[in-house]
Amino acid sequence: MKRVGVIGYGHLGQFLVTELNRLDNFEVVRIWNRTADEANDILPLEQIVEDTLNDIDLVVEVAHPVIIRQYADVILDSCDLFIGSPTCLADSVLLDSIRSIALKKGRRVLVPAGAFWGGNDIQKMADQGTLKALTITMTKHPSSFKLESPLKELNEAAKLEKDKATVLYEGGACVIIFTYSSFRDYCILKQD
Repeated sequence: MKRVGVIGYGHLGQFLVTELNRLDNFEVVRIWNRTADEANDILPLEQIVEDTLNDIDLVVEVAHPVIIRQYADVILDSCDLFIGSPTCLADSVLLDSIRSIALKKGRRVLVPAGAFWGGNDIQKMADQGTLKALTITMTKHPSSFKLESPLKELNEAAKLEKDKATVLYEGGACVIIFTYSSFRDYCILKQD
C-alpha cells in the first residue's frame, strides 16, 4: 500500500484525498495546507519537514507552484513527488535541481499533462512549423483568483458584474510570476 501525503486541501485536494482513500492500494496519511486545521489533522505548510515525510511514499502537490520551489528538495529526500502545479518547471534552475535530486535519491517525479487541453497538439504544430498564430482564451470565475494590483481591482469589479465577462489580460505572450507570502497568493504580469 502506498502511503500518500497531500499538499493543498482546496477543492482539488479534497477530491483527491477522498478518491485516493477509496482505492485499496493508497492511503492518505498526511495533509498540509496553508490554513492548518488541527482538529482534522491538517498540518500547516511549515511542517513539510523530514519528520512529517519519513513515513510517506508519495507526496501529491496541488497547492501552488511556489510550494515546489520551497519544498521539493526536502520532499525528494524522503519520497516520490507528484507535481500538480507544473508551471513551476518553467524555472530551469528549479527543474535542473529537481532532476538532480531525484536522480541522486532514486526518486520518481510525476508531472501530469492535460490541464491545458490541446496543448500537446499546439506544441506539435509549432514543432512542425505549421502554427502561424495562436489565441488562447481562459475563462474562470473571479473567485478562483487571488491577485494583487493592478489585476486585483479588475477582478474585484468582475465579482460584482454577474452577467458580464471581464478581461484581466489581453495582449502578447506574458509570463505570470507567482509568489507566496504571508499566506497570500499574488501574481505579477511581466511582458516577454
